[in-house]
Formats: sequence, C-alpha cells, structure tokens
Amino acid sequence: MRSFGPLSRYLFGRILFYSLLLSLLTSLVNGWVAYQDGLARQRAQVQSVITAYQNSLTKAIWEVDYESAQIQLQGLSRFPAILSARIVSAGPKLEYRKKDANQQQITELKVYSLQMPKANQSLGTWEIRLDRELLRQEVWREALRFAWIVSIELFLIAFLIFLLFRRNISLPIQALSEHVQRMDETRLAISAPLPEEKHRHEIHELADGVTRLQHDLLAQFALRDANAHELAEHRDQLNQILLQQEHQLDVVVQQMADGSAVISGQGRILFANPAWSAMLNCGSPQAVVGFWPLQWLLKPGWSNIQGRLLQTDTLLGEYLLLNRRDAQSLPVEASFSVLERDMDGVPVRIQIMVRDLSSRLETERVLIAAKEAALMASQTKSAFLANMSHEIRTPLNAVLGFSSLLAETDLDAEQQQYIQNIRHSGTALLTLLNDILDFSKIEAGQLLLENIEFDLRRLLEDTQDIIAAQAQHKGLELLCLVDASVPLQVNGDPSRLRQILLNLLNNAVKFTPKGEIITRARLVQRHGEQARIRIEVADQGIGIAPEVQNQLFQPFHQADVSTTRRFGGTGLGLSICRRLVEAMQGEIGVSSEVGQGAQFWFEIELGLPAKRTSSPTPAALHGRQIALLAASITGRHKLQADLLQMGCVVRSYADDASLLSGIAATPPELVLVDLLLGVSLPVHLPARIHAVAGCAQVPVVLSVAQGVQGQGAQADEAGFAAYLSKPIHFEALEQCLAHALQPEQAGEQTGLLTVHKVAELAAKARRHVLLVEDNPMNQKVGVLMLEKLGCRVDLASDGVQAVRAVQLHDYDLVLMDCQMPELDGFDATRQIRALGGRYQQLPIVALTANAFAEDREQCFSAGMNDFMTKPVQIEALQTVLIQWVRPKVQV
Repeated sequence: MRSFGPLSRYLFGRILFYSLLLSLLTSLVNGWVAYQDGLARQRAQVQSVITAYQNSLTKAIWEVDYESAQIQLQGLSRFPAILSARIVSAGPKLEYRKKDANQQQITELKVYSLQMPKANQSLGTWEIRLDRELLRQEVWREALRFAWIVSIELFLIAFLIFLLFRRNISLPIQALSEHVQRMDETRLAISAPLPEEKHRHEIHELADGVTRLQHDLLAQFALRDANAHELAEHRDQLNQILLQQEHQLDVVVQQMADGSAVISGQGRILFANPAWSAMLNCGSPQAVVGFWPLQWLLKPGWSNIQGRLLQTDTLLGEYLLLNRRDAQSLPVEASFSVLERDMDGVPVRIQIMVRDLSSRLETERVLIAAKEAALMASQTKSAFLANMSHEIRTPLNAVLGFSSLLAETDLDAEQQQYIQNIRHSGTALLTLLNDILDFSKIEAGQLLLENIEFDLRRLLEDTQDIIAAQAQHKGLELLCLVDASVPLQVNGDPSRLRQILLNLLNNAVKFTPKGEIITRARLVQRHGEQARIRIEVADQGIGIAPEVQNQLFQPFHQADVSTTRRFGGTGLGLSICRRLVEAMQGEIGVSSEVGQGAQFWFEIELGLPAKRTSSPTPAALHGRQIALLAASITGRHKLQADLLQMGCVVRSYADDASLLSGIAATPPELVLVDLLLGVSLPVHLPARIHAVAGCAQVPVVLSVAQGVQGQGAQADEAGFAAYLSKPIHFEALEQCLAHALQPEQAGEQTGLLTVHKVAELAAKARRHVLLVEDNPMNQKVGVLMLEKLGCRVDLASDGVQAVRAVQLHDYDLVLMDCQMPELDGFDATRQIRALGGRYQQLPIVALTANAFAEDREQCFSAGMNDFMTKPVQIEALQTVLIQWVRPKVQV
C-alpha cells in the first residue's frame, strides 16, 4: 500500500474543501427556500384566520357581544404563527397573546378593517402580529437537518471520487514520479511503470513518453561518451601541437634577428629575447629584465610613446635610439602593440619589436652618395649634350636653310638630285640628333612638360604639313579627321605632342608604299577641367606581325633587321613616344596585321582653359548650300565633317551623274569636287555644272590629293574657281570657300584661288619683323625665309641693337637669338619689357640651338612668348607668323 504522496494529499484537501463549500452553499440555498416556505405558511394561516373569524368577529362587535368576540380571539391559539391579535373599536379592549412567546420581538403588524356587511360602515380594526422567531427556529432546524444530510452525501461522493482518482491518476503519477526520481544512467534501460487499467489513456501516453525519453537519453549519453572520447583524443593532439608550436615560437623568438620585448605601461622591461639583449650589449635576456626606460631608451622620451599609445593600439615604423650598455646609441625601427589595458584604458602590457637600422642607414648613405655622383655625371652629360647640340645645330641650320633656298632656284636634274640628297641627309642627321637628345633626357629623368594653351586642330594639320612633301613624293594622300566633340583649345605641351605625331606619321609614310594615311582625333572622356583625347594614325602599309607588336615600344627595337637595312632609323622613336605619352598620363598601342596596314593610337590627358573660346564661323559660310562630290569614302567623310562644322548645309555625291542630277533638283551655292589620287583633271565638269539651270554662277572648287605643275592653269582654264592641293587646313578651306562665295571681298585676289594664294593673303596681312641674330649665315637664311613669306625684315646683330630698334620702329614680331655678344637675348627681352606700354604686348619668339626644357623655361621667364629650335624650318616659321601676327584684313 503506497502512502499518501503530495499529489494525494493535495487532492484530498481540495476535495474536502470543495465538499464543505458545496455543502454550505446548498444549505444556504435550502435555508432561504425554507424561510420562504415558512413565510408562505404564516401568510396562509393569517388568511385562514381572516377567513374563519372575520365575519364572526364583525358580527359580535356589531351586536356588542364583546365576550363572544374575546372567546373567538382566544381561539387563535390554534395558529402558532400568530404572536398576538387585538381589536380596536369603540368598545372595550379585546386582545390575544400567545403563551410562552417573546412579545418584545420586532415583527410585522398586519391591520385589517372590520366593516358592517351590506353597509359601508367601519366598526374598527383588527391588528395581527406574526411570530417571526418561531419561523426562524423552524427554518434553522430545517437547514441544519438538510446540511447534515447533504454533507454526509457529499463526503461519501467525494471520498469515492478521491479513491477513484487516486487509483487511476494519483498512484500512477506517483509511481512515475518515483521512477523519474530514482532514474540515473544505470536505470535508463528500465521502462516507466504503466497504470493498472487496461484501457489506455493520457497517463499511459505519459509513461510511454518517459520511456522514449529514457531511450533517447541513453542514445545521447552513448553519443556523448563517444564524442567525449574523441574530444579527449583531439585535446591530447592539440596539446601536443600547442607544445610543439610553443617550442617553435620560443625557438623563433630566441633566434630571430629582430629584438622582441614585453614592457609594462611605465616602460619597464618584463621579457626580452636574446636579440634585444644583444642590441643593448647585455649578456643575456635576463640581464635586461627590469630595465626602466631611462636605461634602454635614448630618444624619444617614453612619455611621448606612452601618450600616443593611449589613443591607439599600435604604432608602426617608429624611429628610436636605444641606449646601449657601452654608452653608444643604436638606431632602430620599432613597432608597438598594446597587449592589455586596465579598466581606465591605460596600457598595462605592451609588446615592442625593433630592427637594427645601422646597416640600412649605411647602405642609404652609400646610395645617396652614389645618387649624387650619378646626378653630377648626368648634369655633366646634359651640359655636354647641350653644347654638342648647339655646335651641331648652328652649321646644320645653314646647311638645311641654304639647301631649301637653293632648291627653289633654276637647277638641272642632277643638281636637284644633289640638293635633295643634302636635304635628306641633313634632316636625317637632325632627326637622329633630336632622338638621341630626347632619349638621353628621358633616361636622365629630366623630361619636363609644358602646360600652355594651343589649338589642337592646327597642331594636327601643321604636323601633317611637315611630312606633306615626303608623302606627295611617294604618291600618298594625307587626311586629318577631327571629331566635332573634340575641344580645340586645350592646355598641354604642343611641342611634345607634335613630336609624337611626327614620329608616327614619319613611320606611316616610311612603311606605306601607296594609299592613304589618316589622322583621327576624338574625345574619349571629359571630367572637370580635363579631357582625355584619343589620336589615331592609320596607314595602308606593310603591317606588323603580332609577335613583334609588343616589342615595338622598347628602345633600339624595330620590326626586324631587314627593316633597319631597308628603311633606316635608330629604333628610338616609338620608345620616346611611349615615354612622352606616359608622361602625359596616357597610353599608346598598335593594332595591325601583316599586309593590312597598321593603326597606331595613343590617349593623353589635356587640360581645358578656364576661358574657352571658339573660332567664329565666317558669316559668308553660315547656312550656305554646298554640293560635295567625292569618290573616296574617307575623303567624303572628312570634307563633309569639316563643312558641317563650318555651318554649311551639305549634300554629298559619289559620282558626276548623281551630282548633276542632285544640283538640277536643288541648285547649290557652291560645288566642292574632291579628286582621287591618280585621276586626270575633269576639265569639262565646271561647264556641265554651269549648264544646269540655276547653276550658271555657282563657283566650283577643286581639291586634289597631289598638286602637279601646270595643273592649276588647266583648272583655271576649265572654269574652276579654286584649286586646292592636300593636305588642306580647316582654316585654309574655310577662307577659300568664303573668298569663292564672296569674291568682291577678296581685295587684291583675282583669278584662280589656291592654297598658296590664301597663304600669301595671310602673309601680306602681316607686317614688320625684327630678326636678332649674330651669325651672318643664319641672318641670311632667316631674311630669305621671312621675305619669302611676305614679311619686311630688319636685322640686329646683338641685344643692344635690338633694344634700340624696337624703340625706333613699330614691329609686329621679334625673332630673338638667345646667345649673342654684348647683350644676350634674355637680357635684351627684359629691357624691352621694362619699356612698358606697347612693348609689354610685343610678341618675342626665341631662336636657340638648345632644346632642353630648362632652356624653354629660361626663355619664358625672361618674358618671351614662344620658342623655336634651330635649325629653323620655313614651315615652322610660317606657323609662328600665323599664330603671333594677326592679319589686319580677315575674311
């Protein structure tokens, strides 16, 4: 027999409590019901009395038979519910009182009227009082009896329920509880006890759940034991590895060349390796343990380091001077790492790693000395190259200048061949000299770039002009395409950009036997005050093998040895181009196939001027209807793009038939004919155009790829208004078209318009030029070139004469040699600028044989406006005149 467990005791107490509570409630309800029944019985007794005695009492009072009335009142003793009764009338007092009853109790008084039958006359009143104490006593007895019976019944039912609950619920749960309490790892295999009932219910499920839980726990414990065993094996292995690593770390720390130490927050050494003690010239690491900062740190003070470690956990690359025991200082590079901080964030333990800098500082000293020696040698070499350049360029200037002038005179074929050989040899020598000087400056790191404003389109066209004669000699056509999005006014180094372009164009002419050479410029990206420009030079030459392309931009390298023998060259040009492009924050490359030509390209960063101005389009061209006849797709695209940028309305045609059909439908204001290379002059085309209705006065302009002697006269006789030979500058084409459309504004211009006549118009619009040069040979060459360009020239042999001359004459341009006796060009320029007024705006262009960037800077610092390197070419001189001397009459 199981004892009462906590659940049984709890259930027994709760059942007993609720049985008493239920018994009390039912007793209260029963008492209330009994009380209501008693009241109803008393009312019934009173009603019976009234019914039985009302008439007889009324009659007795009416007949004044008070004795009979008194006897009738005494008969009320048969009704225990009536406590007292009395009749109030005109007669004597009639009253009844119940014996052994408490007359003092407070009870309800009921009053009834006594009236004469068949007469509406009151004889008195009948007052009756009910015995409420009797009623309460009866109700109390009934309630107690009922409560006793109900309680016994409830107790019996509750006891039976308790026994049933205990047997079916409490005892099985108590058994499960004892089973769980006694459970441990050894008893997990014992199943939980099931209730005795065969009918399954929730406790059976609970017992089965406990059994399943035991089985799961048994499996988990088995898995835990297996894992614990495995973890123990891993722990042993990790401990072994940790011991090995600690040993290895200890070996590394003990044998490392860098000093390592752990110090306290006050700088006291807590641990040090042998390298640290060796740096301090102490015998063993234990000897330095306990050192304070003053004992091991010379510079900087520990307070400086300690203060910075309050703000950060690491300090890297600190320069320290350690205080050695032998009173010597040791320079080291140190790194600090905070290992531990206290509650206030103050470092408690700090690791320091130091590396001896003695050897490195000595090596740096040796390297600095070697660098200074190399710089001195480089300066000596640069000075030598500058002097060599000056000495070579001065006679070379005379050779090239006089050969150019001599070529313009009447010579026989053999003499012309000699002159051409002299010019080609001199030009080759000049190119070789420039390449060697540039490569030397680049290798010496002395390459300095200018940053001045220039016209990009004019630079591209001028560069093509330099090689135009060479290209025409080989029968090649030069085209320059500038995209409309390209900003024309840019900031950069125009001379270096021209050098890159000239090198690429020379290569294109050299390696192209026939066809076209196209120079394209387009905008890649514009960001802020910078523009990235892409320039391409495409030819139709022999092409380059893919395996050679990656080596083209290396010094002294060409496509192959046979190329060097056949075409010549130093192999420095493309290497210099690559260096120059990289200096302009750009890149250069090539795409080519053997036999399919080559396309060299480069992208550079150019600045945009703060105040960008665009060349105004002549009013004579704006909105004009132009018919363009061009069989070449490339030529048609180039001319159409140029005409659109001039503001013209263009209609393009590929052949004569489509042209004549088109102008018949829509007569133009001008016809521009672009003639293919090798095609004969279309002498009948102007007449056919003028025969079209509405086109009789339309000017016809002819553009040819290569001018032929006598072809201009044929064009004039055929009726062409202008004869233009390529390459045609954008500005020259613009002025020619304006002259052709408005001939009355041409002034002295009559007859056929040509590129040379347009240049003459520009040259005649320029005025007086002063040439300051001490070398007689250079004087003669310079005067002849300037006069050929239509200038009036005065000579000055030194700076003193130049200063006097500019005060006597109103010059439009001064060409100033830099190295002269008496007063050099730099001081002469300063004195001219010091005169003030108009002399501040007088264009002064330097002439010198020195080609270094520092020479250019010296010229600009003296107040000069531009810079020309000897030997001076007539094309470059013409470019300077166009740039610095403005025409007084412009189309």
